[in-house]
Amino acid sequence: MIRNSLVMLVAPTVVIAAWQSQAVADCAMPAYAGDVLTTRVTKLPADGGILVGWKYDAHATTPASGDASDQPTWTISNGKANANLKLKRVSLAPGLSVYQPAPAPGTLTLADGKGTALGTFTLDPKAAANAMVAPVALSVALSETPSRRGNNRHVLATFKDAAPPEAVAVIVYQAPVQAKSATAKGAAATTAPVAISFVRIPDSHDQIKEVQVFRDAGYCGVLQPGARPPAANERVAFAWVDAFGRRSPLSAPVVAKAADKTPTP
Repeated sequence: MIRNSLVMLVAPTVVIAAWQSQAVADCAMPAYAGDVLTTRVTKLPADGGILVGWKYDAHATTPASGDASDQPTWTISNGKANANLKLKRVSLAPGLSVYQPAPAPGTLTLADGKGTALGTFTLDPKAAANAMVAPVALSVALSETPSRRGNNRHVLATFKDAAPPEAVAVIVYQAPVQAKSATAKGAAATTAPVAISFVRIPDSHDQIKEVQVFRDAGYCGVLQPGARPPAANERVAFAWVDAFGRRSPLSAPVVAKAADKTPTP
């Protein structure tokens, strides 16, 4: 029997504020770098771009800081006389961005600040448009596992259906809320959804309906700036993301519920 569940650490974590304290002196140095996620299909559609997440950097010599998907020194060029092309970054979630190159013919080469090629791409204006539908979230369960290094936090989301084939990640949002307006008529105003984390999903996910959308490892966990798990009783929503940074519509909100703490092993 196939178990349609996924338990994995995906998305990433940031340097916690107490890094310099004595309590975390025995933690490994937080080291991460930008990671190009648009790799299997490199013909960029008109409504997408190059998706960039983050990864552990084994070669780092200094502690990392900031959003690893924010890489202002990266460039893209088609090798023509006009050299580097305009590259627009759009933040999708903490640690996740899409880079949209200016229209240009030929092969586009993405390079880091040292000139090292990170990937080659072409623009395909005839590529199919984004057709992903909104996720249907059934439940969100929060749990903690106490340990000597602090509580390990886990968030398990259950969906009605598996992610569409083109999805490579799912973004977790603080759901929009309605607040009573100060106008005389008292019209309701809706706040914008706020992305609080993301998690990558494996290539083969047609049977996966349960996704661990957040996990960290106590005070030695490494999160991207701004990333956090949902709070108990907080309303959250989700969106699928494809390899070109295109998002599905937002799911209907669901309330995150806390589970009992797992006893210390």
